[in-house]
Amino acid sequence: MTQVTADPIPSVQVQTGTGVDPAAIDYALDRLRAACAGYPVESLRARLIRTPDMPAAVLADATAVVHGRSIRVGSTGHFPRASIDQLCDRLAAKLQQASTTR
Repeated sequence: MTQVTADPIPSVQVQTGTGVDPAAIDYALDRLRAACAGYPVESLRARLIRTPDMPAAVLADATAVVHGRSIRVGSTGHFPRASIDQLCDRLAAKLQQASTTR
């Protein structure tokens, strides 16, 4: 299931895979928007998935585009919220780092 926000900037897309409750999308959208606040993020794509290799874990990854440059982060947790929280913390740190090196 995929949901896209109506906000023109940034465009945020969150996708869930098999075995991940689609209800996690709203939480992910809120947290990702908060992590991007104050940064010139043009677009952001994130996904939450479970894999056969790690069925008890939720894998999360995100790609943000800032000034035409891709910033990628990933995380793993036992629950969707744990993965999302860790992902957003890592994204905020990368965005902060990118803003100071530009």
